[in-house]
Amino acid sequence: MDYIISWFYSESSKLSSKYPQVGADSKSKKFQDTYWRCIIDFYYSSIIKNSAIKHLFYSNMKDLPLVDGFDVKNFFNENHIEFRHLDLTILPPEDWHGAWRNQFYVFDILRDCKKIYFVRRCRGYPRFRLYYK
Repeated sequence: MDYIISWFYSESSKLSSKYPQVGADSKSKKFQDTYWRCIIDFYYSSIIKNSAIKHLFYSNMKDLPLVDGFDVKNFFNENHIEFRHLDLTILPPEDWHGAWRNQFYVFDILRDCKKIYFVRRCRGYPRFRLYYK
Protein backbone atom coordinates (compact mmCIF):
# COMPACT_ATOMS: atom_id res chain seq x y z
CA MET A 1 0.00 0.00 0.00
CA ASP A 2 1.26 3.46 -0.86
CA TYR A 3 0.87 6.37 1.53
CA ILE A 4 0.72 10.12 1.10
CA ILE A 5 1.90 11.76 4.30
CA SER A 6 2.19 15.29 5.58
CA TRP A 7 2.62 16.82 9.01
CA PHE A 8 2.34 19.92 11.17
CA TYR A 9 4.31 20.50 14.34
CA SER A 10 2.91 23.11 16.71
CA GLU A 11 5.85 24.70 18.47
CA SER A 12 6.10 25.52 22.14
CA SER A 13 7.94 28.47 23.66
CA LYS A 14 10.79 26.12 24.50
CA LEU A 15 11.20 24.92 20.91
CA SER A 16 10.15 27.87 18.79
CA SER A 17 11.89 28.76 15.57
CA LYS A 18 12.08 31.50 13.01
CA TYR A 19 10.45 31.06 9.61
CA PRO A 20 11.14 34.18 7.53
CA GLN A 21 8.75 33.18 4.75
CA VAL A 22 5.73 33.72 7.04
CA GLY A 23 6.87 36.72 9.05
CA ALA A 24 5.00 35.90 12.26
CA ASP A 25 5.64 34.22 15.59
CA SER A 26 5.50 30.44 15.04
CA LYS A 27 3.15 30.03 18.02
CA SER A 28 0.62 32.58 16.73
CA LYS A 29 -2.71 31.67 15.12
CA LYS A 30 -1.80 33.82 12.09
CA PHE A 31 1.37 31.79 11.54
CA GLN A 32 -0.27 28.42 12.12
CA ASP A 33 -3.30 29.20 9.96
CA THR A 34 -0.95 29.99 7.06
CA TYR A 35 0.35 26.43 7.23
CA TRP A 36 -3.07 24.89 7.86
CA ARG A 37 -4.39 26.49 4.66
CA CYS A 38 -1.52 24.83 2.78
CA ILE A 39 -2.28 21.47 4.43
CA ILE A 40 -5.95 21.70 3.49
CA ASP A 41 -5.08 22.56 -0.12
CA PHE A 42 -2.51 19.77 -0.26
CA TYR A 43 -4.93 17.07 0.89
CA TYR A 44 -7.85 18.43 -1.12
CA SER A 45 -5.78 18.23 -4.30
CA SER A 46 -4.29 14.87 -3.39
CA ILE A 47 -7.57 13.10 -2.69
CA ILE A 48 -8.87 14.23 -6.09
CA LYS A 49 -5.83 12.86 -7.94
CA ASN A 50 -4.91 9.98 -5.61
CA SER A 51 -8.17 8.63 -4.23
CA ALA A 52 -6.90 5.04 -4.09
CA ILE A 53 -3.87 5.93 -1.96
CA LYS A 54 -4.00 6.02 1.85
CA HIS A 55 -3.52 9.50 3.30
CA LEU A 56 -1.90 10.04 6.70
CA PHE A 57 -1.40 13.23 8.67
CA TYR A 58 0.86 13.67 11.69
CA SER A 59 0.75 16.36 14.33
CA ASN A 60 1.64 16.90 17.95
CA MET A 61 -1.66 18.78 18.32
CA LYS A 62 -4.35 16.76 20.03
CA ASP A 63 -7.19 18.58 18.28
CA LEU A 64 -7.40 19.71 14.70
CA PRO A 65 -8.30 23.40 14.37
CA LEU A 66 -10.92 25.53 12.74
CA VAL A 67 -9.24 27.66 10.08
CA ASP A 68 -11.24 30.59 8.74
CA GLY A 69 -14.38 28.72 9.91
CA PHE A 70 -13.30 25.54 8.10
CA ASP A 71 -13.41 22.41 10.29
CA VAL A 72 -10.18 20.51 9.56
CA LYS A 73 -11.18 17.50 11.69
CA ASN A 74 -14.44 17.11 9.78
CA PHE A 75 -12.60 17.45 6.45
CA PHE A 76 -10.13 14.72 7.46
CA ASN A 77 -12.93 12.40 8.63
CA GLU A 78 -15.04 12.90 5.50
CA ASN A 79 -12.05 12.17 3.27
CA HIS A 80 -10.62 9.25 5.25
CA ILE A 81 -7.39 11.06 6.05
CA GLU A 82 -5.90 9.24 9.03
CA PHE A 83 -4.82 11.64 11.79
CA ARG A 84 -1.94 10.33 13.88
CA HIS A 85 -1.08 12.26 17.04
CA LEU A 86 2.64 12.00 17.72
CA ASP A 87 4.81 13.84 20.20
CA LEU A 88 8.27 15.13 19.40
CA THR A 89 10.84 12.86 21.06
CA ILE A 90 13.96 13.51 19.01
CA LEU A 91 15.04 17.02 19.95
CA PRO A 92 17.54 19.14 18.06
CA PRO A 93 20.96 19.58 19.66
CA GLU A 94 21.10 22.45 22.14
CA ASP A 95 23.51 24.37 19.93
CA TRP A 96 21.24 24.01 16.87
CA HIS A 97 20.52 27.32 15.11
CA GLY A 98 17.17 29.02 15.67
CA ALA A 99 15.51 28.22 12.34
CA TRP A 100 13.43 25.19 11.31
CA ARG A 101 13.97 23.31 14.55
CA ASN A 102 10.76 21.36 14.01
CA GLN A 103 12.37 19.39 11.18
CA PHE A 104 13.55 16.87 13.77
CA TYR A 105 9.88 15.84 14.04
CA VAL A 106 10.36 13.98 10.74
CA PHE A 107 12.53 11.42 12.57
CA ASP A 108 9.62 10.61 14.89
CA ILE A 109 7.33 10.29 11.87
CA LEU A 110 9.73 7.93 10.13
CA ARG A 111 9.92 5.82 13.28
CA ASP A 112 6.11 5.61 13.36
CA CYS A 113 5.99 4.74 9.65
CA LYS A 114 8.33 1.86 10.38
CA LYS A 115 5.88 0.61 13.03
CA ILE A 116 2.96 0.93 10.59
CA TYR A 117 4.92 -1.04 8.02
CA PHE A 118 5.79 -3.81 10.49
CA VAL A 119 2.25 -4.17 11.87
CA ARG A 120 0.54 -4.05 8.48
CA ARG A 121 3.12 -6.35 6.90
CA CYS A 122 2.51 -8.92 9.63
CA ARG A 123 -1.22 -8.69 8.94
CA GLY A 124 -0.68 -9.44 5.26
CA TYR A 125 -0.86 -5.91 3.89
CA PRO A 126 1.22 -5.12 0.82
CA ARG A 127 4.66 -3.57 1.20
CA PHE A 128 4.94 -0.13 2.73
CA ARG A 129 6.95 2.09 0.41
CA LEU A 130 8.62 5.14 1.84
CA TYR A 131 9.93 7.58 -0.75
CA TYR A 132 12.45 10.12 0.42
CA LYS A 133 15.98 11.18 -0.40
